Amino acid sequence: MPLFDPTIPQPGDFVSDSQQNLLDNNVALNDSFSVNHIPLNQASHNGKHKFVQMRIVPIATVPAIPGTETNEGAIFTQVIGGRVQLFYTDATNDRKYQLTNVTNSTDFAKCGQATNGWTWLGQGIILQYGFSPVSVAPIIDPIVFSVSFVGNPYSIQFSPVGTSVSGSFSATVSNASISNEGFSISQNISGAGMNLTGAYWTAVGAYAG
Repeated sequence: MPLFDPTIPQPGDFVSDSQQNLLDNNVALNDSFSVNHIPLNQASHNGKHKFVQMRIVPIATVPAIPGTETNEGAIFTQVIGGRVQLFYTDATNDRKYQLTNVTNSTDFAKCGQATNGWTWLGQGIILQYGFSPVSVAPIIDPIVFSVSFVGNPYSIQFSPVGTSVSGSFSATVSNASISNEGFSISQNISGAGMNLTGAYWTAVGAYAG
């Protein structure tokens, strides 16, 4: 692929002098544009993006994030923990917001693709979710997080699942059972008509990865 030559044409050049150079420049422009766009010489959808590639903005540089003008924002990449991550900034006080946190191959499999899983919320916070069944009535199995939090989770929510012909059911989370790796639900069932099957749950906290 020829390289683009910004010095062509020279003052005083005849078209015949620069014809090959101009042709090479056209080829270079089309080839470069085609790296992640539909080529300009393709009739359908030409000029549209196929994907976006961004070189990293090194954290060690000053400034460490791209500058923006008034009413502008910027999306860029930096290396965090040895992995390239996506960020957004409005360049106010050099603040940035981390949009992704891909740390290993299991991140993709566990984000929204499993019964028990987790997803990245941004800025070091994750949400974990799942269903814990009843293995020995009426005991709900202990909840084990897909990944460990940094310290205890900030918030835990759960919804017991079951049927009741008669009687009542209540459930609580014991503070003593909460850790960065999971928690347990305590139940209180009265009446013979209660059929408890388990509990759906969510937990929000800081990511240890």
